[in-house]
Amino acid sequence: MPDCLFVLPSFRAGGAEKVVIRIANALAAAGMDVEVTAIDGVGELRRDVLSDIPVHDLGVTRTRHALIKLVVLIRRLKPAVVFSSLTRVSLLLLFCRSLLPSNTKIVIRQPSIATLEMRDLQPAWLYRLLFPRLMPTADAIISQSLAMTTD
Repeated sequence: MPDCLFVLPSFRAGGAEKVVIRIANALAAAGMDVEVTAIDGVGELRRDVLSDIPVHDLGVTRTRHALIKLVVLIRRLKPAVVFSSLTRVSLLLLFCRSLLPSNTKIVIRQPSIATLEMRDLQPAWLYRLLFPRLMPTADAIISQSLAMTTD
């Protein structure tokens, strides 16, 4: 049972992915039991994950198609905390929360100002509908600035 399961969309180079891998590596180096999963396990950043951190590849190319595999993995691993740093993955985790073990905490790192991010996510109407309803259900939300927190 890992202390924390980090969920990424993939290992393709991106700022949020790099941050998550750095956090996972630092926690593992400090002695925590961490694991990483990617919805689509492809990408050059895979090599940056410490070799002693278990990595799970859900083998799905679209986040919205990962729900069942992600729930099955989380139910099998029973992590204390599930951590996400990308909005579409965070919303998926929060959406399926009722299917997860009841003691599993969901921690979200919000990497941008949400109202600005909603302009780029498609379909925009769905994100505008889900974001204000699901994000408050997270056990913790980490943001980088007061403006992001206020938004």
